[in-house]
Formats: sequence, C-alpha cells, structure tokens
Amino acid sequence: MRTASPLPKLVIDALGDLAGLIHTSPHSVDYRGDVFPTAFHLLQSLRFADQGLIDIIRTTPNVQEVQRIVKQNMHLIRPDWEVIVLNMVRL
Repeated sequence: MRTASPLPKLVIDALGDLAGLIHTSPHSVDYRGDVFPTAFHLLQSLRFADQGLIDIIRTTPNVQEVQRIVKQNMHLIRPDWEVIVLNMVRL
C-alpha cells in the first residue's frame, strides 16, 4: 500500500507571493453594503455591537490604529464574542 507523500509547507506572509491572502492585506471587503479597508477591519468591527464604533473602525485608514481603538474599547466587546466568533468569520 502506498502512502501519500507529504504536501509541501505553504508559507503565507506579508512579503511572499500569497501575501494577498493575509487578513491585513490591502484588499477591501464589502460586508452588508459597507466597505472595510481590510478583512482585519471587518473582523475587529464584528467584536462590537455599537454602530458608531463599528463605523470608526471601518473608516480608520490603517491596521495599527484599528488595534489601538480595539484595545481602548475592550470593555465594549460583545459579551457573546468568544462563543460566536467562529460563526461570524464564516459569514
């Protein structure tokens, strides 16, 4: 019986040929009629229920600033986030 040979290791980083696949790559995401600069912006906004904060995250130009905003607002993260996060990213 033949065994399958292992697949080559797939490396995805910000500098390689597959850089467009990382969630911080500069590819906009249209979600329910709103356009987010990156998938990271969308994922971080899904943590919150407050539309004002979601709009701030959506319109923030860079990932580093989004990280700062999320850190400052950790107390506002949806209480069910840890339970629903996997379903949210499958949308």
